Amino acid sequence: MTISYYTLLEITYTATDAEIKAAYRRLAMKFHPDRNPNNAEAQHYFRQVKEAYEVLSNPLKRQQYDIDLKKNGQFQFDTDPLVLNTLHKNSLDLHKYLIRLEQGYINRNALYDYLLELLDEDKIKLLLRAPNYTELEETAQLLFEANKKIISITQFERIAQRILLLLKNTQSPLNTAILQEIEQRKKQEQKNKLVPILSLLILFIVFCIMLFIIYN
Repeated sequence: MTISYYTLLEITYTATDAEIKAAYRRLAMKFHPDRNPNNAEAQHYFRQVKEAYEVLSNPLKRQQYDIDLKKNGQFQFDTDPLVLNTLHKNSLDLHKYLIRLEQGYINRNALYDYLLELLDEDKIKLLLRAPNYTELEETAQLLFEANKKIISITQFERIAQRILLLLKNTQSPLNTAILQEIEQRKKQEQKNKLVPILSLLILFIVFCIMLFIIYN
């Protein structure tokens, strides 16, 4: 079955014109021949992406294309292996980069934004149809290790939920590990909130004891 233009642009069939244009610009920049002079696969993918954009950005061509997809029984998400391969490679590169960095030098907000980009919801929908669950689990593990470096419980949990969605069709033990990490972080956050309250309470008690000693 031929890969659909929607899959090539890593978007859903309901994507808006703005989403189509944004996806094309991102992929065209990534696979442009000038940036990949010796990469035949990237150059081939660039041509495919350009072709997909030319059709989907034209309302009449897109309408006819959708009709043809329905006739061929292909109006559904089909998975391009390159989507998973690219995510796995980016996750591995990120993992290696974080290992080289000292803990204090990590820009956690930038890390959070990058993880959100890697775990784009449309991309996850495509990957849920991936037959290669082993590589999917390895990728999820790498992303989870990176996510553990994020301190904010809100940011951590948002990324963790997307990783869990990525593992939706698997029986990976990583699901349990992620849920346990979320629970531990929530408990730790509750403890952290109690610390200043307990400190003030102790100071108040000490103050009261001192007043009692002075006036008695």
